[in-house]
Amino acid sequence: MLLSLMTTMTFAVATPPTYEEIKYAAIHHCHRRVWHDVDVQIVEDLIDIESHFFKTHPIPVELRGMLLAAACNESGYNPQARGDWTKRKGQRIPLAKGIVQLHSWWAQKYGVNRYDHFQSSRAWMEHIVHQRNKIDRKGWCKGHSNIKKWVVAWVQTTRGRSNKKNNYRCNQSPSHYKHLKRWHNAIDEERNSESTHIEPGC
Repeated sequence: MLLSLMTTMTFAVATPPTYEEIKYAAIHHCHRRVWHDVDVQIVEDLIDIESHFFKTHPIPVELRGMLLAAACNESGYNPQARGDWTKRKGQRIPLAKGIVQLHSWWAQKYGVNRYDHFQSSRAWMEHIVHQRNKIDRKGWCKGHSNIKKWVVAWVQTTRGRSNKKNNYRCNQSPSHYKHLKRWHNAIDEERNSESTHIEPGC
């Protein structure tokens, strides 16, 4: 029985989170939004968009939930969010708009309406894939693992221009990723709690 229990625990920790688990974590553990105020449909839309990219590109399953973590951190899942305010002619102007807080160059490059969470989220994922391919093409981040290169592509997408001066951001990670890891750890803890529960008479 002990061997069986240990096997169950190992399996639980080793298996990547499912999207049902990610959905629960995204709704209940987003620090930018109280869970009962989360628009569940938007979370489900983001899952659909992200899962498409995971199916069509070799993104490591360890990063499952990356789009939701970004949307949580940037806007609390609010497609109408505005941020990075500046002043022009005495007026406050938001430089970043939408669910993942895109700047104006995104609209120019990808032709997206930044307030449309479908368009902006697809563009965000597409750009990460573009950056990941660019890392290999340019020979950046030599010696880094595949998953680390995907994290670098993520931070390049989030923080903007990458160049020799900032080492192409090869040693950075986005705050979104830290939040995602907390979700994954919470899922592992929940799985372990369930797998170690022994029914009476066992």
